[in-house]
Amino acid sequence: MIRFFSFALAVLPCLGMVPLLSCGDDDAADDADSLKIVRRPNAIYIGSYDWAPISFDEAVGTLSILAHGDTSCIGGVEGTPISPSLDCLRNLPEDQIYLFGLELSGLEESIDDIINGVLDEDIGDVAQAFAEWGRPVFWLYQREPSIQFPGWGPTGDDYLRYEGDRTGYFGDPTEDDAPERYVALQRRIHDVAEARINSLGLLNRITWVQGAIIEPSAGAYRRYWIGEDYVDWHAMDIYFGIDSESSEEPPPDCALRWADQVEHRWAELTDLAPGKPVMLVEFGASAAVCDREAYFRDLFAELEAGRYGELGAFMYWQENDPPFDCYLEPHDEDPAAAAWHEEITTHPERWSSCALLSDGTSYPPDCQ
Repeated sequence: MIRFFSFALAVLPCLGMVPLLSCGDDDAADDADSLKIVRRPNAIYIGSYDWAPISFDEAVGTLSILAHGDTSCIGGVEGTPISPSLDCLRNLPEDQIYLFGLELSGLEESIDDIINGVLDEDIGDVAQAFAEWGRPVFWLYQREPSIQFPGWGPTGDDYLRYEGDRTGYFGDPTEDDAPERYVALQRRIHDVAEARINSLGLLNRITWVQGAIIEPSAGAYRRYWIGEDYVDWHAMDIYFGIDSESSEEPPPDCALRWADQVEHRWAELTDLAPGKPVMLVEFGASAAVCDREAYFRDLFAELEAGRYGELGAFMYWQENDPPFDCYLEPHDEDPAAAAWHEEITTHPERWSSCALLSDGTSYPPDCQ
């Protein structure tokens, strides 16, 4: 049975909201021209990638507010052309907030081309479609710079994982400029999108989310940080036990607690921009080799203790295609799902399917 847990809406300060800037332009939009999705104090928005036979919502007994945007509505995924469709957006279910992102990997244009404006019109068209759609939307900056093509830096970059010499895309192979180029591209996307909406005199309903840097080493988040004026929500991906699912032996991280996985990244992001809410853009744990129930209960205990107060949203990943995403989805007899169900039932105020907007209203409208 699906349950809908939230708590009464109050008109609250716009926690986590930042002014919109456009390359330092003094004519940047005022806060009044934008409508952000902000964190509910002491509550976490529930979301899921509902691509599995048994949905997260059904298994844990609640209703997700966040959903992954249908890529066919904007294109720009794994080399597909950017092609926003307002009709597609309008056909999406009305009781959810969607997370979209342009994945520019595989396009003919190089990173330099995009930074220099070759795709400005296409990016502006996506922003215009969102504004005309009239619903709040999370826009996730392009993710995972370590695995994107055509890449973010020369062959010698620490975070470039492609074989072969592709220096024609990157410039000087002796320079480690991946983070700088990543930041330059994302700022270009932001500024082009904001400028198009402002030029039309439409209300800006985009909430910008930092790219969820997949590289887990200390310092990576800081290196790829786009900048406080360009980011409304921090982002991370957290998977438990997934890297070695095909192994007969449990991977080393099976012994890790929740805090062990997020410690250095959490310290970096809260140091870079304290107070901004944090979204787990991809979140999951493998049932193949790990004790998911214990892992989730550890997370709940950390929340109960008042830690990770900035955690404002997550999207549980449940696509079940082996080998990478196998054994992630919860099911009716899963102890991990039972742990979630118990947590949500015991602490309904901590988990919300009713999003708060920066003007004090809610989405869906008037939800409680």
